[in-house]
Amino acid sequence: MVRVGPEERYLRCPVEPDRTESISIGHERAILDEMYCPKGGGPFVLTAFVIHSGQAHVFFTHTNAAGNEAPTRSWFGSLLEEISFTE
Repeated sequence: MVRVGPEERYLRCPVEPDRTESISIGHERAILDEMYCPKGGGPFVLTAFVIHSGQAHVFFTHTNAAGNEAPTRSWFGSLLEEISFTE
């Protein structure tokens, strides 16, 4: 579920993402999922998952602005590239 707005309205996300991509985060293999919540319309959601030293880390963002998917993908990708893990 995704919480949207000050009214704390929750939207149901699909079980399966619209797209899944293998990426790297902090030199670890990771997964990037993208979807619309609810499917077929609504906020565009990006979620990245990575495991480092036995711990899962999840990074998440979304946009409500129609047509803002490409800039959101670009910004989120730049953010993920800056992540590094220390022991």
